[in-house]
Amino acid sequence: MKKPIYLFQGDSITDCNRDRNQEKSLGDGYVNVLQSRHPELSIYNKGISGDRVNELIERWENDTLALKPDVLSIYIGINDVWHHHEWGKPYSIETFTDMYQSLIDRILSSKRDTKILLISPFVLKMGHYKDIWQDDIDDIILAVETLAKRNQTVYLALQPVFDQANQVYTMEELTWDGVHPKLLGHELIASAIEKVLKI
Repeated sequence: MKKPIYLFQGDSITDCNRDRNQEKSLGDGYVNVLQSRHPELSIYNKGISGDRVNELIERWENDTLALKPDVLSIYIGINDVWHHHEWGKPYSIETFTDMYQSLIDRILSSKRDTKILLISPFVLKMGHYKDIWQDDIDDIILAVETLAKRNQTVYLALQPVFDQANQVYTMEELTWDGVHPKLLGHELIASAIEKVLKI
């Protein structure tokens, strides 16, 4: 029996040092944690460090549609805010939302029965984080939640997951820099994904 294909798309939090020359390299983050917990699944990691939603659009055909995933997870957004404030890269919540919707439209046009998970980003107030980010991050979290409702996809908000964990663990135990999780953070993400996808 063919194993269901689970495809994880996103930025560095998904990428997590995977070898892009190896088709089945999963990196050392939450995607690898999920595969180790669920060897019965065929899992692919196509995250690329530094990606924003527009970069996902540019590689969507080869890195998503071509794989015909049964389950697709999209985790993007923190770089849209970070790179805008740090390096002046273009960003507006309207453009972000329109581009994100186009990603969803294209996968559903290609494989209608794909189960889609939309993950909204989190930040902890340390490291790279700056207060000026917060309004835009809040906008992105709301936009991803709204897209999930509009398209009737599965939705996972990571901010409450990390805020709750931060009641028990320090920010330094959970992340390297407020954005990139340590192993404990990746295990939390994997567990949250298991819960919402029921795997």
